[in-house]
Amino acid sequence: MEHTDSEDAFLDRLHNFLYQSEVERFFAQHPNGLTSRDYVPPASWGTWWNWNPTDHGSSNPSRWELLWQYYSEPQKVDSDQRSLIPGELRSFIDSIRDLQLVRTCDFETRPPSTISVCPASADVRVEEAIHGMSPKKAHEVTRTVEYLKEVLGRLSASGLHVQHIVDVGAGQAYLSRALRDSLGLHVLALDWSDIQSDGAKRREKSKKKVSKGQGSKEPPQTGSLSYETLPINPRSLQEVVQNWVTTFKTSFQEVEKVPVLFVALHACGSLTLDILRTFLFALKDSSGRRGWRPAGALVVGCCYNLLDSEDQRSLTGRDIKFLENHLQMAAQAPLQWNRSSDVAKRIKLSFRKTAWRALLTGIIQERGATQDCEVVGKRLGRVNDAVYDSWPSFLHVASEKFGLDLARAERDQEAEGRIEIFQFFRCVLGPVVESFILLDRKLWLRNELVSTGQGVRLVNLFDQATGSARNVAIVVAPSSVTLC
Repeated sequence: MEHTDSEDAFLDRLHNFLYQSEVERFFAQHPNGLTSRDYVPPASWGTWWNWNPTDHGSSNPSRWELLWQYYSEPQKVDSDQRSLIPGELRSFIDSIRDLQLVRTCDFETRPPSTISVCPASADVRVEEAIHGMSPKKAHEVTRTVEYLKEVLGRLSASGLHVQHIVDVGAGQAYLSRALRDSLGLHVLALDWSDIQSDGAKRREKSKKKVSKGQGSKEPPQTGSLSYETLPINPRSLQEVVQNWVTTFKTSFQEVEKVPVLFVALHACGSLTLDILRTFLFALKDSSGRRGWRPAGALVVGCCYNLLDSEDQRSLTGRDIKFLENHLQMAAQAPLQWNRSSDVAKRIKLSFRKTAWRALLTGIIQERGATQDCEVVGKRLGRVNDAVYDSWPSFLHVASEKFGLDLARAERDQEAEGRIEIFQFFRCVLGPVVESFILLDRKLWLRNELVSTGQGVRLVNLFDQATGSARNVAIVVAPSSVTLC
C-alpha cells in the first residue's frame, strides 16, 4: 500500500515541528549547561521548568517518569496522576507522540493513526539459538532471511531470478552465511575491517568443526560465499561487484547482466546512502560496461551520528540541518523502555547519571573550575555503575578524580528534576528526528526511481522489543512486484 500524498504531508509536519525554536533548543543545549549559574532558560520552558506538584509524594514516580508514562501509555495514567501534569505539557507530549512513524514489526512503516508502547516482555518472538549469535542478532538474521526468501520468491514468480547477494558491511558475516546456507545464494560479504572479515572466516571454520564434532553432515551447498575487505564507497562498491560476478560461472551465463541484490544490516552513518547511491547509479547507467544490474536492495541503517557532514541534511531539499545532538538522540526508542525490568533499571540509571554529572559540573564551576567538568585536564570519565548508588559515593569518586573536597556538596533535587525532564524531552524527540530521516530517505528515493521500474517502501523488519531499535529496512524492488 502506498501513502504518497499523506507521506509528503507528514514529512512537512515533521519538518515544521522540528524547526520550531522551542524544539530546536532541546538539541542546541547540553544538560551540563543547565546548571550554570548564568544560565537563563527560555521563557517557553517555564511550564516544566517551574513544575513541581506539591502533592507529588515520594512514593509516586519521579516527574520525568510520570511524563514518560503519559507519553507511552496515556490511557493507563489515572485522572489524579494526569491532573498533576500541566495541560500545556500534555499537549506538547501528545504532539511528539503523534509525530512518529509506526514501528510495529511485520508492518509497513507509516504515519501513525495510533501508536502505543510495546508490552513488557509480552509476545516477543524468541529465535532458536544460533551458534555464536546473541538472541538479538539471531532475531535480525532470521527475520532478514525469512523476508528475503519471500521477496526473492515473488521476484522469481515475476520472471526475475536473483541468486547473487552483496552483503555490505557484513561484519562477522552471520547474515551472509545464513543466506548461502538457507537459501543457496551466491553471497559477497564486504567489510572495511580486516578484523571483521578475518573473524568471519574463523567463524566459518569454527562452524564446520562444531558440525563435525556433533557428527552431523552439512547439507550440500548450492551457493557460495566470498569475502572482500576494502574501503566502501560508491566507486569501490561498483568495482568489487563487477569483479566478483566475473569470477565464477553461473546458471545466468545466457543473461547479459547478472541481477544482484544489495543487503545491509545496520549500515553505519553514510554507508546506507552510499549503498543506495550505488544502486541508483548502476540502475540508470546505460553504458553497457557492467556485467551486473541492480535487482533490489534491503538496507537497515544505524549510527546517524556518523553521517558525513554533507549527509546531515534533508535529501528532499527541506530546510533543515541536523546538529550532532539531533543525530545522537535519533537512536532513542523510549516506547521500549519497559520491555523488561532490566531495561527499565538501566534507563533510570542513565537518567541519574545524566543529572548527577550535570549537577557536578555546576558544583565544580562554583569552585572556579572549567565549565566542561575538567580540572587541569582531568575528566570524570566512565565510572562503575555502583558509584551512582548514593550521592555521597558519587561525590567521593568525583573528589578523587578531580583532587577536590566535594564531600559536603549539596544535591540540588529541584535542579536534578529539571535536568531529568530536559533529558526526557530530548529522548522522546529522538524518534521524531528518526522518523524525519527515514521518511525523507524514502521520498528522495521515490523521486529518484521515477521511470526506472523500481519502487521503495519502509518495512518494520525487526521487533524493537528484542532490542533491535533500528528496525526499519529501506526496501527497493521492481514496482510490478507486490511485496509483503
